[in-house]
Amino acid sequence: MNFGFKSYNSWDKLKKILVGNVFPKGFFEDYHDKKVADVMTKVNEETREDLDYFCKVLTESYGVKVYRMPDACVVKHKRYNSVTEFVEEEGYIPRPFNTPRDDQIIFGEKLLSGMTDEVFRTWNKRMVDKNNLFREDEYAPWAECDDYIDLADDNEELNIVKECQNVRPGKGFVMSWPSIMRTGRDIMIDLHDFNGPTKVLVPWFKKFNEKYGYNFRINTTTIGGHTDAVLALVRPGLLISHDKMTRYEDTYPGWDVIKIPRKHNDHTTAWQDYRVAVKDEWRLSKKRPVADYWIAGEEQNDALHKFIDLYMHPSVGACWETNFDVNCLSVNENTVIASGPAKELEDRLGEHKVDVVTCNMRHRFFWDGGLHCATSDLEREGDCEDYFPERGDQGIEFGRLWGDNELRR
Repeated sequence: MNFGFKSYNSWDKLKKILVGNVFPKGFFEDYHDKKVADVMTKVNEETREDLDYFCKVLTESYGVKVYRMPDACVVKHKRYNSVTEFVEEEGYIPRPFNTPRDDQIIFGEKLLSGMTDEVFRTWNKRMVDKNNLFREDEYAPWAECDDYIDLADDNEELNIVKECQNVRPGKGFVMSWPSIMRTGRDIMIDLHDFNGPTKVLVPWFKKFNEKYGYNFRINTTTIGGHTDAVLALVRPGLLISHDKMTRYEDTYPGWDVIKIPRKHNDHTTAWQDYRVAVKDEWRLSKKRPVADYWIAGEEQNDALHKFIDLYMHPSVGACWETNFDVNCLSVNENTVIASGPAKELEDRLGEHKVDVVTCNMRHRFFWDGGLHCATSDLEREGDCEDYFPERGDQGIEFGRLWGDNELRR
């Protein structure tokens, strides 16, 4: 039985989509410090509201079939409904199921996902056997479908776990799917070390093509971090980019490039300056950036920041590196949904007859995730087109896409 996955790019008309979720209701309420419990409850519930509204827009305005991740906290085969219980047992808090884009991707008509059992951040076949973790109505409707491939299974033909462990010993299997761009026949994979074992995908795709009859052309580059935080393909011939990205004459020759600078640097710079001023020794000792996240109005809530630093560092990303105007979702070739107010994006895309609809993710600076991160397209219209036939059958090694003296931040 097949579910009916299909997606070769990020712009054909969207028909089905998976949308993320947050922690269970009331998850943070029992924490002993009200300065923490109240703020984190607000962040969690307002994010839920924003995602619910986004789903309503997709369904009512664009006729998209929406599937939702469960609002659950599941780790090591156990489900938690209380932050206090979780912290006491595990000593940290994982990300909720809010960014399905991180953990799965569709190539052609196959959905690929898979991670080690330590942390469930996406639905997979192994969950079906864990009846103590999920209600029946929370299982992915495609968990037993033939067009769904769980790469963490021990599949002799498409075994990738062992190869990943050879690249990153002891790290388990976690693939950085947002570091892969799909443009019809062309797949572009970021090989930067930040993205873990993506390099194993280059030879693996040869086996994938042969097994399923595809002819994907594999190109490589070096960007670092999640590519969808700095690059969005709007439609054939048009893309949005972080303003420091370069060499599009090589990667997307002839395409119009709209370069958008990050708008939130004033927020994160002021926040980072404050944390440096108070000598944030813990983060400095861990060699972590001192401003991975930002919550408006809570800059001097030291109890909150200590809680996040100690327990939630797996949950927050690195908002200083993400261009949220770029991290948008295309529902068709003429419409994108932005993660927050984006006047420059509206004006620039308007020149190309593309409409921008805003679904404000109020806490995107905390989760370091816009609407592209919060979704995974399951079905789009359109087939596999070759937009660069001059490349023949061989992929290209594009190398570094930042200016010689530029850093991602």
